[in-house]
Amino acid sequence: LKLPAGGLLVEASRGRQATCFSYPIHDPTKKGIAHLRREVAAAPPGAEPVRCIVAGGDGTVMWAIEEILKAEIPVDRVAVGTVPFGTGNDFGNVTGWGTSGPRPGFLQEQQGFAGIEAYVKSWLGASSAPFDIWEVSVRTRASEGAAFRFVEGGQKRCSEGHVARHGIRRLPGGELEMSKFMCNYVGFGLDARVGCGFDKLRQNNRILNKAVYAWEGVKKLLFKKKGVIGHIMDSMTTLREGQEFARASDGHRGAEPGATVFSTARPGGARPAEDRAEHGEEEAPMLMGNPVSLLFLNIPSISGGLDIWNWSNKKLGTSAAPRELLRASQDFGDGRLECLSYRTGLGFYAEQLRAPPVSGQGNRIYSGDGPLRISFREPNDAEYVRGTAHCKGRTYMQVDGEFFVVHEPDT
Repeated sequence: LKLPAGGLLVEASRGRQATCFSYPIHDPTKKGIAHLRREVAAAPPGAEPVRCIVAGGDGTVMWAIEEILKAEIPVDRVAVGTVPFGTGNDFGNVTGWGTSGPRPGFLQEQQGFAGIEAYVKSWLGASSAPFDIWEVSVRTRASEGAAFRFVEGGQKRCSEGHVARHGIRRLPGGELEMSKFMCNYVGFGLDARVGCGFDKLRQNNRILNKAVYAWEGVKKLLFKKKGVIGHIMDSMTTLREGQEFARASDGHRGAEPGATVFSTARPGGARPAEDRAEHGEEEAPMLMGNPVSLLFLNIPSISGGLDIWNWSNKKLGTSAAPRELLRASQDFGDGRLECLSYRTGLGFYAEQLRAPPVSGQGNRIYSGDGPLRISFREPNDAEYVRGTAHCKGRTYMQVDGEFFVVHEPDT
């Protein structure tokens, strides 16, 4: 889409007008973000927010939001919408713009962009709602084996371009750290491993991409040994109230932990009650089973519209989770994050049937505010070695559908 340099004036309903500008996201000078900053700064108090419409999938939407935050543009003065051209389009699904984009030529460029009028009317008439943006920070051990890897050209690698794009930095103690904003979800385990395989074979066609994703899921489900969360993670805790956190990276090892959400001291189940009593120990909330996936959700949609939190309302994922957690609702603007686990790959892929109670196999673990901290096992821990030996020590992660590998994660 390339509109006239001075913008395209569109007459909408009831005498309303809008001037539309278009910018490519691959522009290294980021002229579009600079223009958005100027428009927001020039708007008088009380004016309508500037509409920023992102044409692309979830990754493109998150890129735009991240650039808005980096440019320190007041987010309450910008309304973000989307024309969903990605594969999953979960952001578009929960905000009412759908999970599939229009056909080529929908803007009728040869007729003076006559097709854009209907879209402008929709954008101007749409309501706005608060949308939570979270930040995720991953820190590795201080060792030569620690690394981040991203799929590029069919290979897992970390080039200088990846370091710059993802803001990866080497800390004085030798650790690597990467912090990313998140609007939809974060995942560990099987879903992220399937996603890495998908990225190796990604196509420029939405239907083909869905077929590739389905094939990768079948491959990992039937022919690959699954890494399990209980082998790689040690615990998840809240952080004690009263501490100041300007960024997610402030919550690593120096921050004091609060309540334990779960521990994996004994993968597969907690210690017997009589054993704990004999040693004078209180019951620790244990992660139930040994899940293949752990997911954190900000929105009621994943993998192209799966509402897995609301469907999964029958089972709890820790030994001490309260029953009322099964009644907790989900909203992308409530300042809360939901977490659930899947104990088997079959249970995770049953969600694609979209037919509860066959779907809804997730186990609810948490619903609340942040910050939260996950601590990983030591790389030489016997359980960690056993759980990652089949995949060469890799921990698979995803943030908003961007898949990557972490070697020797710490927190």
